[in-house]
Amino acid sequence: VIDAPQLFEAGAERDCNVVVSVIADKMLRLDRIMRRDGLDEKRAAERLDAQRPDTYFLEKCDHILYNNGDKDHFSNICREYFTEVLKKHG
Repeated sequence: VIDAPQLFEAGAERDCNVVVSVIADKMLRLDRIMRRDGLDEKRAAERLDAQRPDTYFLEKCDHILYNNGDKDHFSNICREYFTEVLKKHG
């Protein structure tokens, strides 16, 4: 597993068997950024707007994991998904 925010820009996706992205609803991401970094809504929105849109990842990735719940829920999603990937590619 490679955690690579600039995977496509570096051309490193060629070295991957599967490319997975994590996406959350925009308002949830906004709230998380505000709480995590102590930013007001305007600054958090500017940070989000500087990122690539979800459609970029939907088009380029083999699979999308949605992180719209709490940490335990997302951990379960990841565990299930990567167990299946390892069965196929491990």
